[in-house]
Amino acid sequence: MLVIFEGIDCSGKTSCAEYLRKRYGFKIINFTQPIIGKGKRQCIIEQLKDYFTSLKFFNELKTADILCDRFHIGELVYPQVMRNYRISYKDMKYFKQIENELIKLDAKTFYFYANKNDLMKRFQENKKDQYITMDEIERVLNEYEDAIQNSRLHIEWINTSKLTKEQTRYYVADKLGFKVNLANEVMFPFPISE
Repeated sequence: MLVIFEGIDCSGKTSCAEYLRKRYGFKIINFTQPIIGKGKRQCIIEQLKDYFTSLKFFNELKTADILCDRFHIGELVYPQVMRNYRISYKDMKYFKQIENELIKLDAKTFYFYANKNDLMKRFQENKKDQYITMDEIERVLNEYEDAIQNSRLHIEWINTSKLTKEQTRYYVADKLGFKVNLANEVMFPFPISE
C-alpha cells in the first residue's frame, strides 16, 4: 500500500506517520526538500525522476506498506512561498505523469491542515521554524488548497484543529482499512474536514 501525507509543517503528518510505522510497520520516506552534495538542495522533481524510473521502487511499492511524508504536491507549494521560485510548465507536465502513476498504484492521499492560529501556536511550541510569519502560514495553506483542488488524486482532507493527535491517527488508520479498537477511545467529532 502506498500512502501519501501532504500538508504544512506542524499539521500532524509526522506524528501520524510515526504511529503507522510503529503500529502497522509502514516504511516512511521523507520527500521534504532533499539535500545532495555539500548542503546543496535538490528539487524534488529531480529526485522523483530517479524514483519513477526505478523498477526497484515500483517493486517495493508492491511488497511493502510505504508512507511518503510529503510528495509532489508539497513541491508545488513550498517553492512559491518559501524558496522564491515557481515550477515550470515542463515540470508541471511531469507532475501530471507522476499523478498518472499514483492513480495506477491506488495511492491513498491525505491532506493535513489546521487553522492558521493553531499552526502558529504549534510552530511556537515546537520551536520549529521560529521565524515563520502568519502571512507565510496563510500563503502555504492557500497554495496547498489550490494545488490539492487541481490534483486528479482523490485526497482526504483532515482538519487537525478539530481532532486530537490520537483521533487523527485512528481516523487515518480506519480510512486505510485497519481495524481500530475504539472501545476505550473518544469518538471522532464531525465533520473531520470543512
